[in-house]
Amino acid sequence: MLALRDHGYDRVFVDEATSGIKPALERHGFQALLAYGRPGDVVIVRELSRVGRNTLDALQTIELLRKRELRLNVLNLGNLSGPAGALVTTILLAVATLERELTTERSRLGRMASLERGIKPGRRASLTDAQVAHVRELAAASRSSGEITALLGGVSQRTTQRALASEV
Repeated sequence: MLALRDHGYDRVFVDEATSGIKPALERHGFQALLAYGRPGDVVIVRELSRVGRNTLDALQTIELLRKRELRLNVLNLGNLSGPAGALVTTILLAVATLERELTTERSRLGRMASLERGIKPGRRASLTDAQVAHVRELAAASRSSGEITALLGGVSQRTTQRALASEV
């Protein structure tokens, strides 16, 4: 967004916390852009992969912009209007989609390999099994969770409470 403002554009539309699974037409920032845009306006994006979640979505988005007479300018590519621009756009979007799918596949294979090696996904436990047992012993000796947390040091009271609530 700052890159766009640095280029002197005063109106910037942003989709907050978008994961890439929503089509462009379902994004609030894109809807606001369409409501604001007038024929002849130029829609500027940082990179082509930001136009849509996949090749089809991006091509549909580009076609919608064209029908509304809004021009598309990609900062790292320039103006992509005309037949040659359409060809380049389609090829680059296909490559971006391939890249995204390969990344997803590599991540999935990595998670599966980790599980096969016995590595659990997610954060490591803050407390070892021995520490959890110690927490339970202290609680059985009528110590409060605040006192237990202070004795453990380096963990939050919520961690202590989770340890007390967890199954053995």
